[in-house]
Order: sequence, then C-alpha cells, then structure tokens
Amino acid sequence: MNLSVEQVKHLANLARLAITSDEAKIYASQLGDILAYVDKLQKLAVNLELVDSNQLSFLRTDVVKQWADTRELINCSPASNDNYIEVPEVLADKE
Repeated sequence: MNLSVEQVKHLANLARLAITSDEAKIYASQLGDILAYVDKLQKLAVNLELVDSNQLSFLRTDVVKQWADTRELINCSPASNDNYIEVPEVLADKE
C-alpha cells in the first residue's frame, strides 16, 4: 500500500508533527513498506486457539531445593531479622 506525500503530511498534522516535504517523501515510502508488511500478516492463517497448560510439556517441573547455607543468603540481604529476610511493606492497612 502506498501513501501519498499529502497523506503523510495530513497524518503528521494530526499528530502535530512538523515535517518537511523531503521528510514526507521518505516517510511515505517507509510507511508504505510497513503497511504492505501488515497486509501480508493479515493474510496469514492464524490459529488463535488457547493452549492448555497441560500441553506445555517443554517447561521444566518445579523442584523444591534446600539452600546449602541459608545464613549466607540471609547475610546477602539488605535487611534481616533473625532467620528472616526483611522486605519493604507492600500492602498496608491505611485507616
């Protein structure tokens, strides 16, 4: 799909962009290429069926593992209290 220079200038005006005639010629060509590609994409047969989570067998299963040294992990955190890592409060009661 080709856009004319006038169409590009009109679009630029709607977007409140100041462009020169030379820029409008360049943009007309570039936008035409983009629209041609979008047209190709629209012609593709796309299967929009939702994937069942049971079909995602390529994902690894979750495995619970113990840290070899939990004290090392706690010491790396910016703030800790006893054996717990302190984090900023996310949800607070605001009364």
